[in-house]
Amino acid sequence: MNNILHGNIFSFISKKVRIHFSLQITISCVLLAFFTLMLGDYIYAVILVIPIVLLYFRFDKHLLVILSLVSLLTVTNRLGVELRSAIQIMSFSMLIFLFLVNYGLDHNNFPTLPKELKVFFVFLYSTIIVSFIFSAYQDASWIFIARLSLFFVVVYLVYSTLISYESIKVLLLILFIIASVVSLGIFIDLAQSGFIFLDFAKGTYFRSGGLIANVNAAGGLLAITVPLAFVIILVERKLKHRIIASVLVFILGIGLILSMSRAAYISIFISILFILFKLRRNIFNNLIIFLFILLFLSLIISPLNEIVTFYFRVGDGLSNREYLWAMTTDIIRDHWIIGVGPGAYGQVMFKYFPVMLGSWQGIIFKDLYIVTEAGNVSHNFYLGFWAEMGIPGLISSIILPIIYLRMAFSTMNWYKSINLKLYSLLVGITSIGLGMFTRAHLDNVNIITNGFITTDLPFWIILSILSFLFLKTENVKNKFED
Repeated sequence: MNNILHGNIFSFISKKVRIHFSLQITISCVLLAFFTLMLGDYIYAVILVIPIVLLYFRFDKHLLVILSLVSLLTVTNRLGVELRSAIQIMSFSMLIFLFLVNYGLDHNNFPTLPKELKVFFVFLYSTIIVSFIFSAYQDASWIFIARLSLFFVVVYLVYSTLISYESIKVLLLILFIIASVVSLGIFIDLAQSGFIFLDFAKGTYFRSGGLIANVNAAGGLLAITVPLAFVIILVERKLKHRIIASVLVFILGIGLILSMSRAAYISIFISILFILFKLRRNIFNNLIIFLFILLFLSLIISPLNEIVTFYFRVGDGLSNREYLWAMTTDIIRDHWIIGVGPGAYGQVMFKYFPVMLGSWQGIIFKDLYIVTEAGNVSHNFYLGFWAEMGIPGLISSIILPIIYLRMAFSTMNWYKSINLKLYSLLVGITSIGLGMFTRAHLDNVNIITNGFITTDLPFWIILSILSFLFLKTENVKNKFED
């Protein structure tokens, strides 16, 4: 019984029997999977986890982490609601299995969070509860609370997989796999459109998020992964690793360019500048000079100016964000203390619509309403929280970046003279925080978006890695103090 509590649940099964049995079960479950999807019966989806669990004994724990997270992050509504639900149940089951294997049922063994994050979660949920009590849209708020809570359970399960420095590599690998899949999906969409990217004659351009319906959410994923790949190119000494990282940046770069997400460009620009400032100061100085020259040339050379203006969609202005911000500030004006309720933005937005429903902007906003599943379309993380949960919500949205950056700078400085690779990784993680929280003024997705796993989990994977390293440093500091 003690072995079960501490994770040795299947130690009684011999290795040879485990492998042979796992292959037989896999073949059976492939057939079961086909009939399950045909019938649309989700309850059997849990059974689909059996072959993966058994193959764990052959391929080690990392296989389950990779399969579960890749499935969670790549299966979207574009592949069908039934298929997505089945795979999400299977992936969630795999993460629970891993948790039990690693920690058993003894809560004393469960991984702890940094106290800073505990404070954030206590304040966030206190804010949610207060706003919910006074909300006139409690049905929508219940759904929001349930989805967000389930999302944070998934985040904690992911965090629990960080048991060694090798685990960090696994999570980074997962992020790179996801971003590559999304980038290739964007390229496939371009191919299906006839490779028409920019049409100067018609004044039109191609935009896609690949598997992710929300283009800006795809841009947010790339804003997280591109800086990490860039760090690898700068610090990796092995040639083959640098080549792999360069190919990765090329693939992600194509997806980034084709997404035409200006918010992602801003985020990555800030991240790259910070990375170069910390790791390659000479390149940073030269880049600043080059950018000034490029800006000057784009102002005086008409063809170059036309290309830059068209590509960066200068003519689009804020892409109708000004209307969304006006709508959000109007909501805040009437509900500035406790908000309209968590997850209730979509319930009131049409009451504050700043344009006619039949206008071009009105059609765009209605499509955005559908894509976000009646979510918060404020296009500003901080204003969105304020509109839904009042002043406490605004404070929550400000506390998160403060905690993130405090942990990031503290941990980064600690590793600077101890471990160059981890220091470089933390430079990348810090740069992501600086970029993403700046981007949050233009987009409210990819941080906390109604508990959407596909859009938000990549950011929280990065925060999980940061928390793991931060606790490592805090434990060492405490030992020195003792």
